Amino acid sequence: MDGGGCGAQRATQEKIVDAAVARVKALEDTAAALESCRGAPRSGREVALSRGTVTVSARLPAPEPAGALRRVVEAFERRGARVLVATMARHGGGEGGAVVVTVTAAAAAPEVLELIRADIAGIY
Repeated sequence: MDGGGCGAQRATQEKIVDAAVARVKALEDTAAALESCRGAPRSGREVALSRGTVTVSARLPAPEPAGALRRVVEAFERRGARVLVATMARHGGGEGGAVVVTVTAAAAAPEVLELIRADIAGIY
């Protein structure tokens, strides 16, 4: 009779091992599928790398935060540089506060960028 109990236990161990082997196989298949997708965009998604742009960040005193963004963008436009994206973040509050304006623009010649830098430096 005791031999029958061991057989039932062995069947259970076999089921566990079989289930574990099946799970490992499924994980290996998933890993292989993920590896084949590495670096490839998912369907319906587009990834673009931009060449020929310049990003400028300026930290300015914040007496008029809303005007800071406009003035920095105007500095680019005055020099003929096309602004692609402009963001503004406020740092600190009160009298010691500042804003950081970050602009990504189409590439421009170094001398144009220097003129833009000078324009921005003279904002406040």
